[in-house]
Amino acid sequence: MADRHSAVEAVAAVVVVVVVVVVVAIVVVVAVIIVVVVVVVVVVVVVVVVVVVVVVVLAVVVVIHHQQQNHQFTSTRSHNVRRISRDRTRGRSMLHCAGCTMSGEKKGRWRH
Repeated sequence: MADRHSAVEAVAAVVVVVVVVVVVAIVVVVAVIIVVVVVVVVVVVVVVVVVVVVVVVLAVVVVIHHQQQNHQFTSTRSHNVRRISRDRTRGRSMLHCAGCTMSGEKKGRWRH
C-alpha cells in the first residue's frame, strides 16, 4: 500500500511539473509573439512617419523654390521693363528691359 501511495505521489509530481512547464512555455510563446507584433508595429509606424516627413519636406522645398523663381521672374520683369515701343520695320512690339539679355520677340535670359 505504501508503494502504491508513493507511486501515485511520484506520478502526481511528474504531472504537476509537466503542466507547469507547458503553462510557462505557452506564456513565453505568447509574450514573444506580443513583443514581435509590438516591434513590427513600431517599425511600420516609424517608417510611415519618416516617409510622410520626407514627402512633406520635399513638397515644401519644391513649392518654396517654385514661388521664389516666380517671384524673381515677375519682380525682375516688373522692375526692369523700361518701355514698349513699336518696331516700324517689322510692325511688332519690342520689349526693352534692363534685366534681360535680349529684347523683342526672341525671349532672352533674365539677368540675376
